[in-house]
Amino acid sequence: MELGTTIIGLGATALCIVPFVLMRRSTKKKEHELINGLKVIAASYNREVSIYDCGIDFAVGMSAARDFVFFVKIRNEEMLEQCIPLNAIQKCRIDSTKRSIKTKDGHESVTDKLELTFLPIVKSIAASQFEFFNSEDHFQLNGELQLIKKWEALINEILSGKKP
Repeated sequence: MELGTTIIGLGATALCIVPFVLMRRSTKKKEHELINGLKVIAASYNREVSIYDCGIDFAVGMSAARDFVFFVKIRNEEMLEQCIPLNAIQKCRIDSTKRSIKTKDGHESVTDKLELTFLPIVKSIAASQFEFFNSEDHFQLNGELQLIKKWEALINEILSGKKP
């Protein structure tokens, strides 16, 4: 009787753990794919990625010389790649799109989009954006706000000539 209970207990435990193991494996695989995407972009500019961060569906990184910022994002099974040469950038800022929703306690602000915007030195050139979060892709923020603040500060320190 005890052996049967033990086997059932082990089986139930395995059924509970397997989905988490599979999710973790899938997350690691996607992260590896994103990091490789950064490395490929960097290599095309004869650079190496020295620091990087990964989100759910994106990765952002910087060259060892701190002269390029790289970004990859997976959207609809396609990898979008961007590269920004910092010598052409005046400033970097966070742009967020929000909307107000009515709740039982009043109104609440909900973030629809978070982008890191690069303002070029030459005013006739359009600004470039790295999309860290879009509510069409994910329901809620999952660390993107902290990452975008980190990268905005890092890039602006480099642009101002300070050593980060």
